[in-house]
Amino acid sequence: MTTALYPCQITHVRTRPIQRVFRYGSYLWLVDVDELPWVPLALRPLAQFRARDHLGGASGAGASLRSAVDTYLASHGIDLAGGQVLMLGHARVLGHVFNPLTVFWCHRGDGSLAAIIAEVHNTYGQRHAYLLHPDRRGRAEAAKTSTSHRSSRSPGATGCICRSPATVCGSASPCTSTTGPC
Repeated sequence: MTTALYPCQITHVRTRPIQRVFRYGSYLWLVDVDELPWVPLALRPLAQFRARDHLGGASGAGASLRSAVDTYLASHGIDLAGGQVLMLGHARVLGHVFNPLTVFWCHRGDGSLAAIIAEVHNTYGQRHAYLLHPDRRGRAEAAKTSTSHRSSRSPGATGCICRSPATVCGSASPCTSTTGPC
């Protein structure tokens, strides 16, 4: 798999107490979690992938994005048997990661799509992972209602619908090599 960059537009909507919408351009990396891109030492402050930034913040010796994905899936009774996992998300830049949404496409050893994980980070520093079970057409949907963070300016529950196609559309730009010293 060739690592690629996808331009995107991030939209954040608040509906209470008044409706506000923020939109800005960004980019997302599409990577195989087993073949993370090799970035030359001088450029590493500009792009790093760390397990602690995703799926519960795995850290310590041996922590990897792959182990974080496998651990999360195992807690839901899913074993990929070594199948490919593609991640669409933000890299850590200059020591920080802004990561409103990360999507993991999790394939079984035979190449079939087993599950999709959508991990959402909110503006309050919280994160939540949604396990999506794709249908035969590769589409998945999960409804969410949360009262985990209530602001005095925004009382009540928040809600969203998470829908995920099993494909990534758009114009990709090839980026760094996946070979070379780490």
